[in-house]
Amino acid sequence: MAILLSGCVTASETAAPTPEPPSTAAPSASVPTPTPTTDPADPSTWLISEAGIGPITLNAPFSDAVAQLPTDVERDPEVCTHSVLWQDADGDNLWIVRDASRDDAAPLELVEWGDWTEPYDVGGPRTAAGIGVGSTVDEVWAAYPDALETTQRISPDIHYISVDAIFFSYREPSTVINVVTVTDAEQPPYEICG
Repeated sequence: MAILLSGCVTASETAAPTPEPPSTAAPSASVPTPTPTTDPADPSTWLISEAGIGPITLNAPFSDAVAQLPTDVERDPEVCTHSVLWQDADGDNLWIVRDASRDDAAPLELVEWGDWTEPYDVGGPRTAAGIGVGSTVDEVWAAYPDALETTQRISPDIHYISVDAIFFSYREPSTVINVVTVTDAEQPPYEICG
């Protein structure tokens, strides 16, 4: 009677696992990262990007942008028909603007979130890096070290730190961002309805 002795292991020992050969099968599809939920009625959930602010996107028809706003808006029927102002519950302002020489079917040229009363509210829209109204200038530079800074042509105490189409504004002597504008223009206008 022949006894085959190969790989005997006692109860107190464990056999090393045999490594599996590398797989030649195609890798499985990766699971996409979930998109944060955006509530059209809650600006604190809105994202600021080159495309716009929250549900309001540049180059969409102006009338469509107005329809995206959560509640009624203010509109000057005589002087400022090319823009609409919406305020959230904290009194922060969202401006949307089209070309003044065109009608409401024209594309949206600017969307702006601002607070004009210090201390500035920090509960509004933010960029993916967490920057928005209420952020400090240092926080903007830390998040966007390659940004560019310019001053407003009419009022040089107003500074713009720009990242592509996003402009973070502050007014000296403050070093806190109080307006964020998204526009394809070279810089935001000094006055929307001036």
